[in-house]
Amino acid sequence: MAFAVLVGQVFYFEGEELYRSPSVAKNWQRLCMPVGCQPPSYQNAHELSVSHADLTRQADSSYVFSAAITNHAAFPQAETVLRLTLLGFNGQAIAERVFSLPQLAGIAVLQPDQTLPIRLHIAAPAAQVGGYVFQLS
Repeated sequence: MAFAVLVGQVFYFEGEELYRSPSVAKNWQRLCMPVGCQPPSYQNAHELSVSHADLTRQADSSYVFSAAITNHAAFPQAETVLRLTLLGFNGQAIAERVFSLPQLAGIAVLQPDQTLPIRLHIAAPAAQVGGYVFQLS
């Protein structure tokens, strides 16, 4: 009985962090089915990748950021966020935007092995853009 309480406390206090482990997530889903509990949404940025990223200046001095985000996890991932930072020629940040998955593609969940092409139109910042960095979380 004491062991069951201990395990329950570990999952209660560390559940979301534990759930980021693929082996724990799979077993947690299996255990939750008969009990009727709802495990937290799986989120592991290390199992997401971005390919074909490109920032293109348009004729009206605005920019278009295009890329493809792929979920390599065995589980759907929700609450994915893309942080795009535009840099000046000196490497300093001149603008930053944060986009949620619904803003990027109008969907709330990125399914396993799904690749999502994105295209973001960005108004021209006051300073000239010398580069960009992006981060998924």
